[in-house]
Amino acid sequence: MITYQEVFSRGLTLRGMMHRPEGAGSQRLPAVLLCHGFTGTRVEGHQLFVKAARSLTAAGMVAGRFDFGGSGESDGEFVDMTPETEVQDAINLVHWLGAQPGVDRSRIGVIGLSLGGLVTACMASRTNLPKAIALWSATAHMGHRMQERATDESNAQLQEKGYIDRRGNRVGKAFIESALAIQPLQEAQQFEGDVFIVHGTEDQAVPVSEADEYARAFEHRQPKVLLMDGADHTFSREDWESRVINETVAWLGETLAVNG
Repeated sequence: MITYQEVFSRGLTLRGMMHRPEGAGSQRLPAVLLCHGFTGTRVEGHQLFVKAARSLTAAGMVAGRFDFGGSGESDGEFVDMTPETEVQDAINLVHWLGAQPGVDRSRIGVIGLSLGGLVTACMASRTNLPKAIALWSATAHMGHRMQERATDESNAQLQEKGYIDRRGNRVGKAFIESALAIQPLQEAQQFEGDVFIVHGTEDQAVPVSEADEYARAFEHRQPKVLLMDGADHTFSREDWESRVINETVAWLGETLAVNG
């Protein structure tokens, strides 16, 4: 069963979908929040998050996928979005999810893709509400990557207009400042739950070396790490997509004790 949901966060309405297993009745089930990437939405490329949510419900879990403020159908403007605003949205969303009827608050998981992985790491460390998190192609140094890829033209535009035009998305100066300031690897050391790190070896957006950095940051939690040979940033091939979803859902099912 899929229902449309609205959640209030930072004065904005966040819009998304809730997937529930059929015939759950009065059971209190594990639930998983999906956090999309930079310029992404609750659907994600090749419907990655839709397919993941369907697989989660088939395995007996509730799944929630939302657009962060300024993205997709949620309120707000993209130019005002920063990593910190997304962390605050994720905190509000995970608390909302844990309070929903039929959800077991002690068995919450989160999947974060790319920037959503950074957001997940920070949100989980600040709240320690999630029992388990899965980081897909998570960025650890987004601000520095943006600086490395800046051009004279983009720097001039930033100074003149206060934002960079990135394929029609206005990336504000505040975003870059926040991306440089946020410290997901340091925050990760405060997390007390289980961690699964997935990254493609041919990721051209976020180097696979950042998966190694997250693994070291979460070393105290003995994270599971899957490096997918040849896979790109969003696992955009049928076999890559199937593997990342199937292995993550299986891991979450075991970690969140679906049959417990």
